[in-house]
Amino acid sequence: MRKILLIGFAVIVYQYWEIEITFAEEATLSVHHLETPIYVNGNLDEGAWQKATQVKLVWMSDDNREKDDFQTSALIAYDDTALYIAFVNRDPDSSNLIAGLSMLENNAHVPRDDSVGIFIDTDNSDTGFFVVYLNSKNEIYSLWIPAQELVKKIRDGNIPQKLIPVALAYSERSDWNPKGLQTATYIGKDIWIAEIKIPFEDLLTSKPSTKTWNANFVRHIPGWEDIWVTWAKTDQSLYRSSEFGSITFTK
Repeated sequence: MRKILLIGFAVIVYQYWEIEITFAEEATLSVHHLETPIYVNGNLDEGAWQKATQVKLVWMSDDNREKDDFQTSALIAYDDTALYIAFVNRDPDSSNLIAGLSMLENNAHVPRDDSVGIFIDTDNSDTGFFVVYLNSKNEIYSLWIPAQELVKKIRDGNIPQKLIPVALAYSERSDWNPKGLQTATYIGKDIWIAEIKIPFEDLLTSKPSTKTWNANFVRHIPGWEDIWVTWAKTDQSLYRSSEFGSITFTK
């Protein structure tokens, strides 16, 4: 894994934020193909990001904090070998972002920090999905999570006996260590950025072409009351893959 952490003030970030963004009203999007790879450095200063699909994450939690102060957008693109996701996170107190205060094994604390997350189900099945969390200090937490629908089927006896061993292999949380994952973060005034590259090889798939995946993009804002901001609204659980949005890969 390659990680880059940038702290400071960069003009390019504010120029980028001023670009007019068209927000998706529903959790469906088309992801555009890039001819050249993006160098992951946390700045979003490459022209290729101008071709990315841009969506707004919506507020999920009741809280007294001003929503406009915490606007969150995600940008998504892909090339022949990898998926690219960037998060632009407004925060009026970006100098005091919470990250790494409670160190847990395998970086399991990261989802509770000021962090962003990507949930990806590459085959739209009932098996499970990949998860990557990244906090503002560029610490990574990645894992495989079985679909709740699968766990319920096993518990209720709704899977043929001969398929139970295969299903059980998918029914337990497990570490997922994407070797080619590249990440970078940038912290500036009233804003922080996360930039992520996930090779298709690490998602156990090939270039998706016109295939549709299920996915969600989330942000966690800690405080007296935790705030979760998501692209696809999940009424019951962040981890219910049946409530993810859909992304289609186009040229």
